[in-house]
Amino acid sequence: MAEAIQFTTLGEILEHLSTRRNIRAYRRDEKPSRHIVRGILNVAARAPFLSHDKEIPWHFIATDDRALIASMVKSLDPEDTGEPDYAPPESPEFNPVTYFKNAPWVVAMLTKLPDPEQAPQEKRDSIGYDMITSYGAALGSLLSAAHLAGLCASWDGAFTATSAKRADGLERLLGVKSPWRVHSIVPLGYPAEKGDKTEVKLDEIVEFR
Repeated sequence: MAEAIQFTTLGEILEHLSTRRNIRAYRRDEKPSRHIVRGILNVAARAPFLSHDKEIPWHFIATDDRALIASMVKSLDPEDTGEPDYAPPESPEFNPVTYFKNAPWVVAMLTKLPDPEQAPQEKRDSIGYDMITSYGAALGSLLSAAHLAGLCASWDGAFTATSAKRADGLERLLGVKSPWRVHSIVPLGYPAEKGDKTEVKLDEIVEFR
């Protein structure tokens, strides 16, 4: 069983958060408990948001059901069997649209598309910005919480950028109806690789004035 990460200082927590990586290879011998996944989503659900109607603009569908995950995969790529293949990200067999099938848990993140006609006139110009920033806050909270819990997580949005039909099929499968849309899929699991490290020179991208 994966050991819980212990922190004694704020500095240790911040240092650990800075080590988060996009990891797309998951351990096959252990699956996070529903309790852990629920705790991670509890953090993400409480991210700050901007919404003209004051309603939370995101929804999460989490599953560890292998049959459902396989169906999600096939709704995005009918030629994919939906069965885990554990292809490493650097291999030619790796599919950036359906790699989430290798994770023990999959979270579909939904966003609520705002209706400009229902918003006050003074807020209509900022609706798109509000949606993007709010969704980003929830996704960032989810990724950070997963990392603190010792899990790896990344987001798969390739299907939304390549074919509307793919997202439509996935939404029919999950019973998602307007004004909600599937924005991305977040696979969760214990890491089976270290992931690529992005070198950051803090002084080049951060200013104190």
